[in-house]
Amino acid sequence: TNIIGYIEAYKDRIIKSELETIDTIHEQTLHLSKLVEDLRILSIADSKELLLNKKIDNLVEIVKNTHSDFNNKFNDKSIKSKVTSDKDEIMIEFDSTRIKQILSNLIENALIHTPNKGIINISIKSHKYNIEIEIYDNGTGIKEKDLEKIFDQFYRADISRNRSTGGTGLGLSIVKKLVEAHGGNINVKSIENEGTSFLISLPL
Repeated sequence: TNIIGYIEAYKDRIIKSELETIDTIHEQTLHLSKLVEDLRILSIADSKELLLNKKIDNLVEIVKNTHSDFNNKFNDKSIKSKVTSDKDEIMIEFDSTRIKQILSNLIENALIHTPNKGIINISIKSHKYNIEIEIYDNGTGIKEKDLEKIFDQFYRADISRNRSTGGTGLGLSIVKKLVEAHGGNINVKSIENEGTSFLISLPL
């Protein structure tokens, strides 16, 4: 609606082309493009046709590399963040692009809901039959009534906050689908005003 409104105003010469307006249209276009891509992934996943490009690689390295991509954002909010692992190498079969997508979604989500000078930590633990990745933050937490719906498509626990940050309500749904496509599962624990922990389990 924003894009159409601006373009029609241009056509009718009601407004002039200004950099600020162009930036707004560009931002809305990127948001729309992300929404379409998210819907495409969900559609493919729901139809069981999501193809994974899996190969054996070091999961610890992928997690650390993805985490480092957010260093600037951590610094901007003075957030303390680290990755810990009980092993330097955990070699399993996975799609590195999709694992990065899972982690990026969860880290981005944690950044939105964690205040300045907060904490976002990732831990990796290896077990006999599975690997566990925990993404923890000491942010605003999730209300108990919202926890069971948090992975539902288009569900937003805080509508006003998600609108202001450009959320589509699809990020966690996509995370769940991608984790399950790897034969794993994801769970969430949260206490309102104390923090949230997402726990991903992947099979060895």
